[in-house]
Amino acid sequence: MPVVRMDVPGVPPKLLAEHYARANERVARSLREYLGDPNEENTKALRASARRLATILGVVPRRSRKKTMKQSRDRCRKLLRTTSKVRDADIIHERLSKFAGDPTVELLLSNLKEEREVYASESMKAAWRLFEAHRPKPDRKDFKGSTRWVRKTLSKLDTEIGAELPLVVKNEGKVDELHSLRKHAKTFRYVLELMPASRSSSIMTEVLRSWQDVLGEIRDSDIVIEYLGRARQTSAVKEALLEERAQRHRRYRSFVRAYGREFKTWPSPYRMAGFRLGGR
Repeated sequence: MPVVRMDVPGVPPKLLAEHYARANERVARSLREYLGDPNEENTKALRASARRLATILGVVPRRSRKKTMKQSRDRCRKLLRTTSKVRDADIIHERLSKFAGDPTVELLLSNLKEEREVYASESMKAAWRLFEAHRPKPDRKDFKGSTRWVRKTLSKLDTEIGAELPLVVKNEGKVDELHSLRKHAKTFRYVLELMPASRSSSIMTEVLRSWQDVLGEIRDSDIVIEYLGRARQTSAVKEALLEERAQRHRRYRSFVRAYGREFKTWPSPYRMAGFRLGGR
């Protein structure tokens, strides 16, 4: 497939340095809170801040990437992997709590609590490593020439999203593709938010945020459905499964309708954000 050049407006190095400074502050704060108490709220906050920092470090030109920047990005990614099981346990526990009283559900809730403690304990090592990582102070020189890396990142994400959308809107069972689409849409939004805002990009940011919410709910349902599918099929477990599947279907139909409205003519976040497609 021919590569389509995408005309991205300039991204001022000073602006990226400011984003980087704020991201560092959020990560440091959320790490302190998580290490003090890895509860559900602190887990969500830590994952969001680590993902944003990793995204910003990903658009630093390769020639400017300090060893400490690469180290921080790698440790952010490791932390996201180790805390994903903690987050999954929280989701399943929340959904199952309404069916408490059933012996099988009570056993599942007890097991989830124990598993979460193990997962949270395992994640502490990754959290400490990121906490102890040296994150250099922002220097606008590090971000000089970042526009090319922003263009490269958005171009790649646009291609991936464009390939995934036709698949998932035609087949509700594309679990992995829906999850991948959510991650790509989230990263696209984070990169978009690093740039000077325009009316079109602001609209696209809101579209992607709404996608992130509904696709996140679908992902949560998939996690719960998979977990309950391995459990003893008591009446309460079957009821929980039916409810989760019904909710997932409603959210999926909501996403498909939104896609039909927002991407009717071109399945491209890049075009929706108001960026011009250049020559081939």
